[in-house]
Amino acid sequence: MILINNSQDDTNIFLNYADRDLNSNNFYDAASTALLASTVYRAAKILGQTEYLPQAERSRKALSTPAHFSPEGVLFPVVDPYHPGDPAGRGQISPEAQAFVVQMYQAWNEMTPV
Repeated sequence: MILINNSQDDTNIFLNYADRDLNSNNFYDAASTALLASTVYRAAKILGQTEYLPQAERSRKALSTPAHFSPEGVLFPVVDPYHPGDPAGRGQISPEAQAFVVQMYQAWNEMTPV
């Protein structure tokens, strides 16, 4: 989980390639951000590992803004599912990205006391 601590900037969204700088060949990826946040929530609940919850919470809140969803509810920016490594066009659906964001919200919801 060191990746979370070292790869987040002030957007709280991870880059498509964590080991590269932001440039024309690298972009912010909401799908991987959702997947990593959901993993942190699951680790906290199941294993009691809570060290990275603040970073996961910042990412979840960043992804919860309208800036990361089309009016139809499509998450972006994400990887083009038909051309890995390339960003998907705004509104282009990535089933994987949609699943990751649902997984993140479910994991977060299970962490939230009723």
